[in-house]
Amino acid sequence: MVGYRSEEEQMDEIRHWWKEYGRSVIVGVIIALAAILGWQQWQAYQDRQQLAASAAYQALIADLGDGNTAAAQHRAKQLRDKHADSPYAVFAAFQMAQRYVDNDDLQAAAEELRWAVDHTQLPAFHTIARLRLARVLLGANDAKAALKVAQPAPKGPFAGQFQELIGDIHVAQSNQAAAIKAYRAALATEATGLNRGLIHAKLNDLGSAAEPAL
Repeated sequence: MVGYRSEEEQMDEIRHWWKEYGRSVIVGVIIALAAILGWQQWQAYQDRQQLAASAAYQALIADLGDGNTAAAQHRAKQLRDKHADSPYAVFAAFQMAQRYVDNDDLQAAAEELRWAVDHTQLPAFHTIARLRLARVLLGANDAKAALKVAQPAPKGPFAGQFQELIGDIHVAQSNQAAAIKAYRAALATEATGLNRGLIHAKLNDLGSAAEPAL
């Protein structure tokens, strides 16, 4: 009967342990299950939000393709209001800004791009939005505001385009020395997509040969 008594003792210990800690175990399990279910629901919600944002953006593109700018404006506002953290809201701002530029409404274009600058969480999109906003402001003859947006020029693949734009802004401000410095800095970058021949022509117009930036 020794084995039987040992089993009874073990059962007593288990019952005692369960009496003392069982409720805590149940609560812990419930909390763990709730956390798992909550996380799954959150992920599902995020997926639904992304799908909704994507659908709204695709509809905006279709509206623009049909020439229905008013409908596209409405969808862009919906994206900003309901999906401000989504990349699709930034894509929509870029698309609307381009439409406004095409329609020569630079003020409206600048508003869209400012929103993108202020709200995008992706560094590459922020850089692109800054570059486009500075170009629009320069096109609107607001060189001072354009320079404030363009500086400082970022490092990386867009560095050359920023430096060229900064040179253009200085030309608009009749600051020849600063323009030459910026154009040379643009040529000194290894950025792709840079129209080096055009920059050389700009330097020639300023009476300066292209030299490496110091």
